[in-house]
Amino acid sequence: DGVLNAVSAGKAVITAKAGEKTATCEVTVKEKSEQPEKTPVGTVTVSVQDMVSTPEGKDWPEAKGVILDNVKVSIYEDDTMLDAIERACVENNIEISFDSNKTYVTGIDGLEQLERGEKSGWMGTLNGWFTDDGAGNFTVANGKFADGDIITMEYSLDYGNDLTDTTDVTGELKSLGINT
Repeated sequence: DGVLNAVSAGKAVITAKAGEKTATCEVTVKEKSEQPEKTPVGTVTVSVQDMVSTPEGKDWPEAKGVILDNVKVSIYEDDTMLDAIERACVENNIEISFDSNKTYVTGIDGLEQLERGEKSGWMGTLNGWFTDDGAGNFTVANGKFADGDIITMEYSLDYGNDLTDTTDVTGELKSLGINT
C-alpha cells in the first residue's frame, strides 16, 4: 500500500518489482529528536514591497509592487528580525536569500541586490524606522524586537534615499505604498 512503518532508527533498502521493471531506494530513519517544541512569544507583521519605479532610460525590470502584505508570523525567544523576515517569506513560498553570514537580505522573490544598479538592494524598517544597526542585532532576547512589531522590507535603487526624506533626520518613510 506504499506505507512504511519504522520500528527503529537505521537504514533499509526497498526494492519494488512490477512485471519486468524494478526500482530500488534506500530509506533512512533517524531517532526522534528530543528537543522540545519552541513556544511562540508573540507575533510580528511583515510586509515586503518593491515600489520604486524604474528610472527612464534604464533597462531594468519594472517594480513588482507589494510582494507580502502585512503577514503575521510567530516569533520565538531566540529570534532576530531577520528570522521573522525569513519565516514570513518561507511560510508564503517567497524565495529569500542572505549573505554568507546571514547578516543581511540579498534577495527576495528573485529580486537580488545590485540588480537595478550599483546602489540597489533591500532595506528594512522596524516600526516605521530604518534600523540603526543590522537587522540581525534586533533580537527578542535583547528587547530590541518584540511582540507586535511591524517590519517592512523595501527595495531601494539608491541606498534608501529614494525611500526616505534624507533632509529629515527622523528616518520616517516618505511612502510605504501600503496602507496599514
